[in-house]
This record gives sequence, C-alpha cells and structure tokens, in this order.
Amino acid sequence: MALAAKCTREGDATLLQVRQSGYDKKSERWARYYDIMSNGWVLALGALKSKQFWLIRALIGLGVFFALVLFLADTAPGQALVAVTVGFVHLFFSWIVGLLIGIALLVVVVVGTALYLDRRGGTVRGEDEE
Repeated sequence: MALAAKCTREGDATLLQVRQSGYDKKSERWARYYDIMSNGWVLALGALKSKQFWLIRALIGLGVFFALVLFLADTAPGQALVAVTVGFVHLFFSWIVGLLIGIALLVVVVVGTALYLDRRGGTVRGEDEE
C-alpha cells in the first residue's frame, strides 16, 4: 500500500491531493479497508476545511472586537455607552448579591429554627397548651 500527499498553491487557496494505492483487488479485506478509509478521508478532509473557515471567522471576530474596543475607548459616544452599560451591570449585580444574601439569611433562620425545635423536643408553646 502507498499513500501520497501533495500540496500546491492555487491563487488564494491551497490544493491538497491525497492518493492511496497498491492493494489486492481480489482481497475482501483490502476492499473493506478501502471502503472504510475512503469515508474516513472524506470526513477528515471536510473537518480540515471547516477548521480553516472557523479560523478565518475567529480572526474576523477578533478584528471586530478590537475595532469595537478602540471605538469605545477613544470616542465620546463609546465612553458614554460604556458608562451606561457599567451602571446597569452594577445595578444588576447589586440586586443579585442582595438577593443571594437575603436567601442565605432565610436559610440560616429556617435551619436555626429547625435545630432549636429539634433540641427542645419539637414542642412549641401555643394556644392549645393554655
């Protein structure tokens, strides 16, 4: 069996040629191997191509991110937008922290009450005892 790979540049693209040859055409084992490998090559080369496009999209996204950062840092409208956004974020997170503290206090009161009642034997003085 022989495997040959050749890369050539064609304009803005790269052409990858893969050639696999040299098997016994009468052997079921080789025929099965080639059936499996041909599908594997299609999947592998497709994944390679999609990763290339993912990299291009990532680089474009990174460029847009840096352009947005420059806009927000160097212009008056950008700085005003950042100030408003930070104000909303502070308000939002202060509500979350306040809510979490309130829930924690409620849990402490409920657990403390349960422990207190458990130590007392579970009885509560009420109107029925009078």
